[in-house]
Amino acid sequence: MFVVMEVPPEFVKILQDAMDKNGWGVRELGRRAGLSHTLISNIINLGEQPTFDTCVALAPVLELTPLTLIYMAGLLPKPPEWKPKLEEAVALFGNMPDGEQDDLLTYMRRRVQRGEREKESNS
Repeated sequence: MFVVMEVPPEFVKILQDAMDKNGWGVRELGRRAGLSHTLISNIINLGEQPTFDTCVALAPVLELTPLTLIYMAGLLPKPPEWKPKLEEAVALFGNMPDGEQDDLLTYMRRRVQRGEREKESNS
């Protein structure tokens, strides 16, 4: 028995949102990802299931991790502890220069410490 999988609507929304935000059509998204515009169109319009390779190619263009897209495409089950915002933060952090990474870590530590102090004062 052959099972045909359709792409989840949230995956299509990711593609459409990126195209809308950047003023791209399917040809430009495909070009930037090194994929055919026909493939992008088939995913969006026909619900064609993307492959792992498609997700890996789209990830940097969409500024997401490949794993995020693989989960969103339904190619792997999402673990219960999966947090898409954390995946996105990791991807963005990895693209920052070292000095900016250090600044961001310092800021995050201060925010956590402030939150802990506020929690203690409210107890």
